[in-house]
Amino acid sequence: MGRQFLAYWKPEGLNFLQYTQFKVPYLGSDQLAKRGIKAGDRIWATTLRGERLNMIAPLVVGEIVGPERARELIGASAIYQSKWYAIGAGDAQTVRQFSIDELVDQIRFVGSNDHLMRTGQGRVDAKQLQTIRELTEDSANLLEGVWQRRLAAGEESRTLGDTFIKGTHG
Repeated sequence: MGRQFLAYWKPEGLNFLQYTQFKVPYLGSDQLAKRGIKAGDRIWATTLRGERLNMIAPLVVGEIVGPERARELIGASAIYQSKWYAIGAGDAQTVRQFSIDELVDQIRFVGSNDHLMRTGQGRVDAKQLQTIRELTEDSANLLEGVWQRRLAAGEESRTLGDTFIKGTHG
């Protein structure tokens, strides 16, 4: 496995998942080229719900492409607007939403700004998630372990798609 990254999706960006049957076949971001993300890297998609960090799904990158090629590969005309798209290698993961807020203090990134800070109220500020950040190996392993355990335990039986279908996504 290549390098691993944490990426943030604004909650309204999750609306585009309805066009991919609530699977994550791609991730769009103007930062992909700048961060040097390439085939074999993994991107952990996250969002904030009520200022709590939630994991959406991992995406193993198959290739980085522009918008026109992304539309061809994804097979959806409505995609998140971006300069670059990481197209997943293999089968797309079904989107699930797990809180990983309890891990915020353990997640570490490569570089001098190596952790997420909480506000005075103990919440995660979305501003510090605006940049795709490279995870340390230990943090990538931590996220992988939590993802696998929660899927195996059936902790979250509802997919994000179920939430949207029931009209409770707001």
